[in-house]
Amino acid sequence: MTATRAIVGLLWSAVCLSAANQPQISVLTIEVDNVVTYVGDVTDPSKLALSPAATTPAATRAFTDSIIVADVVKVNGKPAKGLWSSRSYGMGFSPTAASGFAISDASGALGECRWEIQTADGVLVGRFMEGGLGMHQISAGSGAFFGLRGQQTRVQTVRAFRRASMTEDPSLRRVLGGGYAVHTFHVATAYPAAFAGSDTSPEVFHADFTLVNAGSPAHAGEVLIGRVSNLGYTTPANDPGAAFPTSAPYDLVNAPVEVVVGGQAQDAINKEGWPGLVNLYRVDFVVPPGTHSGMVDVQLSVSGIAGPAVQIPVQ
Repeated sequence: MTATRAIVGLLWSAVCLSAANQPQISVLTIEVDNVVTYVGDVTDPSKLALSPAATTPAATRAFTDSIIVADVVKVNGKPAKGLWSSRSYGMGFSPTAASGFAISDASGALGECRWEIQTADGVLVGRFMEGGLGMHQISAGSGAFFGLRGQQTRVQTVRAFRRASMTEDPSLRRVLGGGYAVHTFHVATAYPAAFAGSDTSPEVFHADFTLVNAGSPAHAGEVLIGRVSNLGYTTPANDPGAAFPTSAPYDLVNAPVEVVVGGQAQDAINKEGWPGLVNLYRVDFVVPPGTHSGMVDVQLSVSGIAGPAVQIPVQ
């Protein structure tokens, strides 16, 4: 009995340890407008993309190629730009499939989605793909989405998607209009935005670059400087693995960066590559007025994806 209890205790400890080490899960919402599904209802290439008017696709059967195109307009409720494109093959999987569709005991989909996210003024933040084992599993990412994993958990259709023939001119998509939807993802990343140092002794500095610590705490209303990693693309672009330039122009981070101090979120005051260092960045932020004294949680969020929290002393 004692040995059994010991084994159960070890297993429980392993479960607790595993849970404690799980990555931070973030909710990412992306709103898209002018959603149009172009259906491959023609086989003659000379007829593609010619019609200046809205079209209605002809009836199709299995093996029909379809492409969805839409404009990204918001990320986590904030204005953004970008592209959602999706390619799939209609099969009509069913255990009672009609003639011309695919017999199967399970439903399914064949295809993939590609997302490109930009800032509201058109600067590239990053890209990620959905596909792999499931149509809505995130399988790859770059920029602010490097190392991203997760899945799409919900699609809210605000305005119905428009279906069109591939004879329609896609350059007129915004003129002819389309649907509107909100995509919700639950995501985590293998390379979260994080403060250098440790959880209890992060590299957070006063304006004179002295370290914030128990002997020199931060104060409410003070602007602090954090040394952090994994913020993604910059402008001007910097080669991966290369040190940031040591003189102006300094590399500015493309992605939106928020700093959450004591539960209060704020946009970073400054976000740029740290001169002479590799994958380390300078992020300036303020300790909100009214922040309580003691150890205060500080957390980074890059394009809506949260990193691990650290603590700094505030007096």
